[in-house]
Amino acid sequence: MLNDRVGFVDIVLVGDPQGRGARAYRSQGHRFERGSGLSDVVSDNATWPVTEEALLGPDGESLPRLPGHVAYWFAWAGYFEDAQLGGGPNAQ
Repeated sequence: MLNDRVGFVDIVLVGDPQGRGARAYRSQGHRFERGSGLSDVVSDNATWPVTEEALLGPDGESLPRLPGHVAYWFAWAGYFEDAQLGGGPNAQ
């Protein structure tokens, strides 16, 4: 579980340790924590079911899933030859 911001968009990443994947959803300023299982998350003591399409809030609020693609670092580095990857001597 990771709460973050990309540009001006608040996001939450919900990971699946068994599948080793993650889904990104808009969080609209909500801060989420892991729920009782892989199928829900918690914000402000309220449980939000996790679906393919959205996080479903207790009051009917729906936070959409964001498009994404899992890529390996070498694919990124091959496509963006001058990309700086974190942790190196030029990392900021």
